[in-house]
Amino acid sequence: MYLLKPGDIILVLSKYLDGIEHNKFAICVAPDYFFFFYINSKPWNKARDAQVEVFGKLEISCLKHTSYIDTSVIQELPENAIREAIQSRKVWKAPLSVCKRIKEVVQESKYLSPRHKKIILDSLSRRINNY
Repeated sequence: MYLLKPGDIILVLSKYLDGIEHNKFAICVAPDYFFFFYINSKPWNKARDAQVEVFGKLEISCLKHTSYIDTSVIQELPENAIREAIQSRKVWKAPLSVCKRIKEVVQESKYLSPRHKKIILDSLSRRINNY
């Protein structure tokens, strides 16, 4: 089975999303913990400073328009959702520049616990340093 790496993006089917009625893209930020951030069409108003803007297809081939990675809330996705995305070949790679922007925003985050920040920053650093 293909193992996800930090910066891998998957399509999560709505059947795995509690209270969300449509499929969503999510970016893996700590694969050992199944930590992801959702990618949204609009920035989340309650945490504007935690949004990472992504310029659609220019940066990530699966996105049709400018989108926003919400780094204010860690999403722990079920293993079945990840497995199904991998088996369906609904996995894309974010460029290093996007991973670096996520890392910068997470470093300054007032929304994540120190433990979660450390896990995510360590994971993203491994991706960035091993590119």
